[in-house]
Order: sequence, then structure tokens, then C-alpha cells
Amino acid sequence: ETVGWLGGLFASLAFLFSPRHFFHGHLIAFDMGIVAAMMATLYAFWRSRTDRRWGLVAGVAWGLALLIKHNAFFLPVPLLAFWLWTGHRAGGLRLTWRPLRLKLPDLPLALLVMPLVAFPMLFVFWPKLWFDPYRAVADYFQFHLQHDHYMQWYFGQPLEVPPFPVAFPFVMTAWTLPEAFSVLILGGAVAWWLRARRGLASADALAFLMLNGLTPVLLIALPSTPIFGGVKHWMTGMPLLLIVAGYGLERLLQGTVGKLPSRWGRAVGVAAAMGVLFAGPVHASIRSAPFGTAYYNS
Repeated sequence: ETVGWLGGLFASLAFLFSPRHFFHGHLIAFDMGIVAAMMATLYAFWRSRTDRRWGLVAGVAWGLALLIKHNAFFLPVPLLAFWLWTGHRAGGLRLTWRPLRLKLPDLPLALLVMPLVAFPMLFVFWPKLWFDPYRAVADYFQFHLQHDHYMQWYFGQPLEVPPFPVAFPFVMTAWTLPEAFSVLILGGAVAWWLRARRGLASADALAFLMLNGLTPVLLIALPSTPIFGGVKHWMTGMPLLLIVAGYGLERLLQGTVGKLPSRWGRAVGVAAAMGVLFAGPVHASIRSAPFGTAYYNS
């Protein structure tokens, strides 16, 4: 929907064959489930901007996400930020000081439908809420807010209790994501932003991907946030960032392989580029699978 089939294919494969993601994909745990449910919610939300029927799909998908893991409770944060961003760009968000008046843009239908569908789903399909729901919800959030900290060995220092380094999730991403993927994320974001300024790419699409991709990282970057795992904490944002990487790959290929005169030559060039990009990550994913949380890139 945002970068075309090649960028989307790259993003999907890059997510799956990032070795730590590959490891988590083989565990009977919540982490890959919440990634799938939140991606479904975001996809439906994006489609609902042009087709209102997708608003109901977004509500059902968010309900499933809430039932899987607590990460889903934070999903409205980047969506509300995106709503304000698009409203500002369209001239629907204005603040005047004399008299003090704030004009907000129209609220997207999906943001109205999502809580109306998702919260009843959470209550109906989680029997623990049927008896004393107030205490059950309070205990649920209290458990996560006061979660035990798992000791992290970080550049020769044991991290046991807050405050944790703000750079922790950024550094861990840089040290565990295949290097080519990190370069393409940065290059894709810069290229997309520069082209958006000239009207050659969608600024809204870039904002949507970056807001939803970076919010999980920024939440873990807060010094007081409990750290009780590794990169899985912000794994829900990685598919979005890797879509930006897919855009970077497309721009790179258009400037190189795309100039070849033969259609077959371009196809071979794209296949060769994908092979070069994924040979290392696929090998590392399979090799490190038995001890995936100990994987670091070169």
C-alpha cells in the first residue's frame, strides 16, 4: 500500500530473517502474535482512510491485539499523533491565542470505531474480567508497571534497576539488526523525506510508518520503563521501519538496476541484489536459532 510489491516483499523477508526475530518466531509466546495483530490493525486503519468499511476491521483487529498482549494499549498514541499531523497539513488544526481557541481536524472514523469494538471484545473473551473487572484490570496494569527487571549485560555494565540508558533500544537495534537493513532504514527515511518535500512521495505515508515504527522504541527508551526482555519489546515497530527500508531499496535499485535496457536484465539484477542482501541474514538466522537472544551482528 505504501511502497509497492518489491518494497513490501523486502520488508516482510527482512523482518522474518532478522536473526532475533527469526528466533522469536519459533517460540510459543505472545510476541509474534502481537506483531501480527498490530500490523493487521495498522493496515486496516490505513485502508479506512479511503474506505470506511475498513474501520470495523481495524476495531476487530485491535480487539484481538488487546487480547494477546498489553503492547496494543499503546497503539492509539501514534495513531492520534498521525491524526493531528494530517490535520495540521490539511489546515484543520489551528491554535489561536486571542481568544484562546483550538480547532481540531475531523476525527477518523476508525479511531471512533476501534474502542467501541475492541473493548467489548476484551471483556467478552477474557473471562477474568467477568468477576470484579475493576480489580482485574488494576492488577493487570500493576503487574506490568512493577514488572521484575531482567538483568541486562550492557557494554560491560550490568543493568539491574532503573534508570536505564535512554539509548538502550537504539543501541540494541543497531547491534542486532543486520547492518544492511539498518543502512536501508536510514537511507530510505532520508530519501523519502527529501522526495516528499518535492511532492514526489507521500509525506503522510512516511509519517504513518515512522510514528508507528518508532513509538515502541521510544517507550522502552524512557529511563523508568521496565526492561524484562530484549528486542522483542519494540518488535511491533520493526515491520514499519523495514517498510521504509524497502523504499530505500527501491530507490537504490531504480538508480542502478532500473537503468538496464533489458527487462530480463533488470529482473536478474533485482534477484541478485535480494540474494546479496539476504544471504548473510538467512544464514545467521538459521545458525543462531538455538541461542537467538545471544545473537549480535558483525
